[in-house]
Amino acid sequence: MATSKFALVLIGPQWCSIKDQETGQRRLDDPNNFVRLEFEIALATPDLIVIPVLIGNAKFPSESELPATIRPIAFRHAIYVRPEPDEGNDIRKLIAGMRKLLPECSTPPHVFASYSLKDRDRVVPFIEELKVRGVTECKASNQQIPRPNAC
Repeated sequence: MATSKFALVLIGPQWCSIKDQETGQRRLDDPNNFVRLEFEIALATPDLIVIPVLIGNAKFPSESELPATIRPIAFRHAIYVRPEPDEGNDIRKLIAGMRKLLPECSTPPHVFASYSLKDRDRVVPFIEELKVRGVTECKASNQQIPRPNAC
């Protein structure tokens, strides 16, 4: 995340409701949950632009559904990436918007994407589409996808 200009919080339909199988506790309520930790770090990182991205008809969580440490996201605008046939166009708009925020950058930006593995069926195609469209680096969960010449 240190070299990234953007952190995309990829919110799938199950992002807020996934529970730990052993404890029955909602994973976002666990202070050691990696998605929550990545999110907290992103929000606390100076100069990192944090963008919530709703995938697969996901609904934006309300403030009351979020742990206090990540509630600031409830007051940000989200980007919607709708299912096909609109997905490709929505991703192009997202990348174009990121480039507008960094006009001095001649190469596509580094991106850090955090998501729940329960939503991976919807998220992985999104990550792959970002790579196809020229994002220089996209780290998603434990998957690093490097590309050279990042801004």
